[in-house]
Amino acid sequence: MMAKERLATIVPLPAPDADYRVLVDVLMDISRGVDLPSTFSAVAGGLARLTRFDWLAISWLPPRGEGALVHASLSGRPEWLATTTEVGGATRAVESWLLPESARLVSDALTCAAADDAQWPVPADIGPLISIPMPTGGGGSRSSASRARRRGAILLGRAHPRPFEPGLVSLLEPCAGQVAILLEKTEWLERFRTANAGLREQLGQLRSERKDLADATVRSMLVPASLQGRRASDEPRWIAVDPPGIEALEIVQRAAETDVGVLLHGESGTGKELMARTLHARSAHARGPFVPVNVATLTPELVGSELFGHAEGSFTGAQGSRRGLIEDARDGTLFLDEIGDMPLAVQPTLLRFLENGMVRPVGENRPRSVRTRVVCATHRDLLADVVAGRFREDLYHRIAGIVVTLPPLRDRPGDQQLLVREFLRQFSDGRRTDLPASWWPAFRAYHWPGNVRELRNALRSVAAMSRGPDLEVRFLPQPLRGMVEHEAPATTVRTSLTSDAYDGWTLAEVEREMLRRTLHANAGHRGKTAQSLGITPRALYDKIRRMGLS
Repeated sequence: MMAKERLATIVPLPAPDADYRVLVDVLMDISRGVDLPSTFSAVAGGLARLTRFDWLAISWLPPRGEGALVHASLSGRPEWLATTTEVGGATRAVESWLLPESARLVSDALTCAAADDAQWPVPADIGPLISIPMPTGGGGSRSSASRARRRGAILLGRAHPRPFEPGLVSLLEPCAGQVAILLEKTEWLERFRTANAGLREQLGQLRSERKDLADATVRSMLVPASLQGRRASDEPRWIAVDPPGIEALEIVQRAAETDVGVLLHGESGTGKELMARTLHARSAHARGPFVPVNVATLTPELVGSELFGHAEGSFTGAQGSRRGLIEDARDGTLFLDEIGDMPLAVQPTLLRFLENGMVRPVGENRPRSVRTRVVCATHRDLLADVVAGRFREDLYHRIAGIVVTLPPLRDRPGDQQLLVREFLRQFSDGRRTDLPASWWPAFRAYHWPGNVRELRNALRSVAAMSRGPDLEVRFLPQPLRGMVEHEAPATTVRTSLTSDAYDGWTLAEVEREMLRRTLHANAGHRGKTAQSLGITPRALYDKIRRMGLS
């Protein structure tokens, strides 16, 4: 039988003078945050000077919203902001930790009443856990905090069994107050940025609808249909917590602020088009169209016509004039994927456009001016192609002002878990949020030759074909399915159900006996018991309560 939740009566002990001197530096460290990621990193770095912990989460209740936002790190990587999730309609047990009235701590998070809740954000390997409330207005003292409405909490967890000292509360309370001040400031800045973005959008709309510079007449104040209802969450996202992915994203974000040519280099399926869309969304061309073109799919005879357009009758089959893809991307971004497959005869024409911004359709004599940004991508070694004479050197230097290397999925182990959860949420409408624990060894060991695209397609298939709350291994593609089946834990409790072993037993009695034996074999650990039986922790909790085994 699992022990009940043990709540400590907090009687803070006076901290040594040395701790209070360190606290001043810690508060200064925390105050360096300017946005959510930097604030999270500053909090982790500052609190690490006061105590050791392996997991950090900051819960925060927005002014408007149904649930608290939980910004959590990876277990073992408390300096990284890994996930942000909204906990809506939380039970009282969960809410007592995310929005506590006073400091709470336990020696083992598994003993918490909320540990079996689906919205419990604490990782399974966390033992000792402490929650420090954050009041609105950032009041740090106990007296002022008691009069303020709670907006959230700082949660710290350890993977080793040594519990948190109660005396830490007197040191962590001022830190929680400082974090509350920063988060309130961040909310205010976000509202300011939103209002400012709206004004900028209206101003840009006015400018784009001028007839000409001599006679500027505003034709309309209507927002284009492509922008109606667009939210920040609709923008493409590059998910990364591992250094290789974060470095690539940082370079692209900086490149978006310039007009320097960008070449995205990476294996097939690493997300080159997604990164190009990210660059487009953050650039001055974001209001214009994003036009992706896979050069490898264009025939050598028609690639020039496809890119630059053609006049009627300019070649056999030209049934009328046609605008090229470069003009389709006017005032936006043209994404040329697999640029290394562009025919050598067309490369000088593309180079000429990149240098002077003029397009001349096939069969026409008059060039046209087109303003667009060109972003290229390839999986080939273009420098080797330059040496071999398959790619023009001057064109290479024009498109490769900034080369961004996108790492393959096998070099992003920390990102894989985030991608898996994101894809499962997408393909299961939020009903499934993680893989079965027995699948993870195979997913981490697999080399993923198709990278993120292969991972996405695998999860789409298994999520679409599986019935009920659990994913079915038979719908995984090979060889991943074979690896999962091979790595399946052999510790699952099996009991021989011979014809005479349970003679006279009802089905409910057999189920109760199997549940009792499995709990005993796993020393009462509910998570391991649920995994052994192939059911969810919530289903196990309901069975234990219904059968009176608690």
